[in-house]
Amino acid sequence: MTDAHDNSELLDSIRTELDRSVAEIDTETRFELRRIRARALAEGRRKHTPRFLIPVGFAVTAGLVALILTFLPGQPALEDNAVEDIDLILYSQDEMDLYEDLEFYEWLESNA
Repeated sequence: MTDAHDNSELLDSIRTELDRSVAEIDTETRFELRRIRARALAEGRRKHTPRFLIPVGFAVTAGLVALILTFLPGQPALEDNAVEDIDLILYSQDEMDLYEDLEFYEWLESNA
């Protein structure tokens, strides 16, 4: 309880000293202090965007654009066997006859 009592005494003495010093200020200085105070209060009321939100916003936007472009409707998706087809073309020289006669096999499949 003594800390609260000491703090209140300290606050009272500071308040008294400040009130006394304000009474001694000339009118020109008071006017200037009021103008500075009003400008500070007006600036404090303005909403400021935190600086870290700007790069975060750009990063989120870039991520969303990438996701949208990746999953855009109308884009043909890779078939499950596309990887196998690529492996077959790249690594199997023996089975190139299949791809040389591809039209025949397509015709055969459509007429079967």
